[in-house]
Amino acid sequence: MLCKQKIIIITGPTATGKTEIGIRVAKEIGGEIISVDSRQIYRYMDIGTAKPDKFEQGQIPHHFIDIINPDQRYNAGQFGRSARQCIEAMGKRGIVPVLVGGSGLYLKAILDGFFADPEDYSEIRRILQRRLAGEGLETLFNELKELDPQAWKRLSNRDAQRILRALEIAHLRGENPSQCIEREPEEPLDCIPIAFCLNMEREALYKKIDARFESMLKRGFIEEVQNLVKMGFGRDSCGLETFGYKELLDFLEGTRSLVEAGEIIKRKSRQYAKRQLTWFRKDRRLRWLDVNVWGLRGSGERIIAQYFATVN
Repeated sequence: MLCKQKIIIITGPTATGKTEIGIRVAKEIGGEIISVDSRQIYRYMDIGTAKPDKFEQGQIPHHFIDIINPDQRYNAGQFGRSARQCIEAMGKRGIVPVLVGGSGLYLKAILDGFFADPEDYSEIRRILQRRLAGEGLETLFNELKELDPQAWKRLSNRDAQRILRALEIAHLRGENPSQCIEREPEEPLDCIPIAFCLNMEREALYKKIDARFESMLKRGFIEEVQNLVKMGFGRDSCGLETFGYKELLDFLEGTRSLVEAGEIIKRKSRQYAKRQLTWFRKDRRLRWLDVNVWGLRGSGERIIAQYFATVN
């Protein structure tokens, strides 16, 4: 049985300042950061995933950053189980876990559990990858509609990684993936979550998202993608299936202009932020903090105050 302990959660849409606030909070309360980000797990993908830089990571211990290569797969269930073990180990050391990141499914896997799945999917994964290359994602997405209508409604028709994962379960287990999750859930984490969702006025958020992309270009985002290609990672690498990297690959291959690629990345980033907000509004555990009102420092202070009020 997992020890009941207090954990701090700092989540919210992209570009709201979670990293800076998380570091400040963790330093103040004697915590360590668990990154709850499905893209920052990949090595060599630093700029395009807005990963904390070396200086930021040096200020406080971070977990679940740079744990796999871009061509390796890692699902929410694996993350949830590993993160729970990390949280339990922190508790034994008297360290406060500070969960920071905007991947709602990863956060759910920690708090609510995911279904435990011991199956070996390597062979069906190879088959589906070949089909993806030969038949295209649209065909596989339509197939998912027949096998698991719930997953089909939930997933984006461009989310190759999750579409393939759902098809793996459906084909190998011979059953609806959504039903598996409902029937075989893990036990919820026995903890007291002190959970906050950062937010800001929509127009201000979108301006920050656009400005952050321009900053990424200046810091070497294109060169980062070029280096990934030189290392042998390409479109078939699941890490590079995410927005930002795909569009810059198009630019490098000459199928899009940089301006066009940039506009698509900004649009997809705004759409992602909107989906994040929709997801987090369903979680009643979250207290909402308007960063425009409180600022980064003020938001951090409110989280710290709430933690000490709960402890005392």
